[in-house]
Amino acid sequence: MRQLGKGEGLASHCIDTAGFYFFPNLVLISLPLSLLRPYEFPTVFSFFLPEYVPDSGPNLVAKLSSPESMIVTMPNVVNLLNGMYSLIKYGLGDCNSGFSRYPGYSDCSDNGLYERSFGHLFYEPTGVDDYERAADLALLLTAGRLSDANLNTIVNACSTEPDQPSKTRCMQQLIVSTGEFHSTNSVTQSGEARAAETAVADSTESYKVSIYLGLCQCGVLNNG
Repeated sequence: MRQLGKGEGLASHCIDTAGFYFFPNLVLISLPLSLLRPYEFPTVFSFFLPEYVPDSGPNLVAKLSSPESMIVTMPNVVNLLNGMYSLIKYGLGDCNSGFSRYPGYSDCSDNGLYERSFGHLFYEPTGVDDYERAADLALLLTAGRLSDANLNTIVNACSTEPDQPSKTRCMQQLIVSTGEFHSTNSVTQSGEARAAETAVADSTESYKVSIYLGLCQCGVLNNG
């Protein structure tokens, strides 16, 4: 799992017992957004249906099955990225849809202190400059498959951060957003410019809109 793999690669600062890092007093199963929720069994036979074909994209045109695409839904993708960003910026907690729950104290502050968390990532990349440090993070998170073009883009985007810890958090967030982090193969860029979208003129056709209102009966409890 990518979430657990990132924790192993960057290490997690809580309690160190013979090299094993874990989060004390952490409840995951009862959370509405847990590490296991995106990998829930769709059937009693397997995680994925072997005959599944996505309903859009190149796989549909080529009629190629892609079982793992069953969980590649927009909510799952957004929740995964939100959880990753929260883990990097605030530590393991509930800030901005994090993977855990409210620890009971402090506010969400991206200041490198991780006050509102059960634990945090503490790995510090090595290198004499930002590029080498970003390459060190890419080695851990993408097995060295991050392209030079993406690496340079990440270094340039994080160069304005005020200090090195802030740069490290910035680099981690951008690396976990790349295609190399979310796949096991190398990503090849086409080099072609992205096509500009054609503006669509406003329609002059009349239309009807149906609005559904969910109304509830509200009452006030008077204890007096």
